[in-house]
Amino acid sequence: MVKLSFLLGATAALASAGCLAPPPGAAEQPSAASPTSPAASQSPGNPGDLSKPLLVWNGDTVSPTAKQWASCDTQPCTATLDPMPKVGTDGSAGLEFKAECKSGYVGFGWNWTSWYAGGANDITGRKTLKFAIQIVSASPETAPDPNGIRVRLGCAKYKACGKLIGSLGKYEPKVTDGQWHQIAIPLVDMKSEDKDQWDDASVWEFQVHNWAPTPRDFTMHIDDISFE
Repeated sequence: MVKLSFLLGATAALASAGCLAPPPGAAEQPSAASPTSPAASQSPGNPGDLSKPLLVWNGDTVSPTAKQWASCDTQPCTATLDPMPKVGTDGSAGLEFKAECKSGYVGFGWNWTSWYAGGANDITGRKTLKFAIQIVSASPETAPDPNGIRVRLGCAKYKACGKLIGSLGKYEPKVTDGQWHQIAIPLVDMKSEDKDQWDDASVWEFQVHNWAPTPRDFTMHIDDISFE
C-alpha cells in the first residue's frame, strides 16, 4: 500500500468541491521501463493506425511491467493495487484494487509506462476510452456509489496533467453488481479541472477515485485498457 501524505490535506477539498486528490509526482520518479516495451513502441507524436484499437494494458502481453500507486486518507483504512493472475476477464491477468475505509478518499493510479515518459502513448484522434471492470463488495452497504466513482487519465507532459469524468454511474449504473462490465467513455466527455493541463500526445496513466462520508469495503478488478 502506498500511503500518500499529501492526501491528508485534500479531504476537505474533495468533500466541498468534488475535486480529486492529486496523483503522486509520478513524472519525477525514475523508471526502469524499456523504450522497446509494448507500450513504448508507439512513441509520442505517433498515434498509430486510428482504424485499429490501441491497447495500452492487458496484464498479459501488453505492458505487463507497469507501476502503480494506491491511497486512502482517513485512518484506519487500507488501499492496495496489484496486478494479479486470473482476476481479469476470462481468467486472464488483471488489476486488483482492494479498499476498506470508514469514510473519506480511496483511489489508485496505474501507469502502464512505469513512469517512463518516453513510452507514453499519443491518443490524438482517438474517440473512446475502453476498459473492463468488476466491483465486488463485502455487502451492499459498503459498495461505492457508482455516481461517486471518477475515472481519470494522466499524461506525462505536465506535473498536473489529467482529465476525467465525474460519474462512472452515468456509463454503467449497475457497475457495482459484482459482474464484469465493458465500459466505453467518449473522450469528449472527459474534462480537465482548473488545476490541470492536458496533452493527447503523452497519455500514460489510468486512475480511479472515490470519496464518500460512508464506509466502503470492496474489491475492484480492471482489465484491457484501450483507446479507439
